[in-house]
Amino acid sequence: MFLIRTGMDTSEKIGTVVAVLVALGYMAYLLVGLREEWGKESMLIFSDSFRVATSSRVFTAASGAASPAHTLQDVSWAWRKTVSVGGEVIIAPHEPRDFIVTFDTANRVHSTTDCNTLTGGYQSDRKSLSVDMLAGTRMFCAGALESVYADQLWRAMSYTIEGAELSVRLKDDRGIMHFDAVVFTK
Repeated sequence: MFLIRTGMDTSEKIGTVVAVLVALGYMAYLLVGLREEWGKESMLIFSDSFRVATSSRVFTAASGAASPAHTLQDVSWAWRKTVSVGGEVIIAPHEPRDFIVTFDTANRVHSTTDCNTLTGGYQSDRKSLSVDMLAGTRMFCAGALESVYADQLWRAMSYTIEGAELSVRLKDDRGIMHFDAVVFTK
């Protein structure tokens, strides 16, 4: 419970009011889903700080929020970045919503990219992951990151899931791809 007491200086009062507004905003976010329409669907991207992606921008809400538990299969994942084993960012898409990958229960992987759609096979157990060469549509898009992304997926070696984040370790210490779980809402 937040209280404004007599004897508080102005900065304490302002801090208390801001804390109340942030808490109320976060509760509204959880209840309403803080979504903007993207055509007929919205896309919520969950990570350690909740993000909401729409056709034009990504919103970030309260950090440290609890997120739903996820598994590799039948969850859509948005590629956020690839980092070196030391944690340095190697590459990141301009729009995470452009790179969505799903691993289905029939050992098929499906992905949209910033240019084409990709599909192929994959094998996994509780920690290992290998992705076959991916086939895709063949549209040309200048400046697309699709080939880098597809090559990295093909080099997948293992994965971990913590909350709503999927981390895919690449063979030969080429880095770790980071994905956030995506929930499509109507």
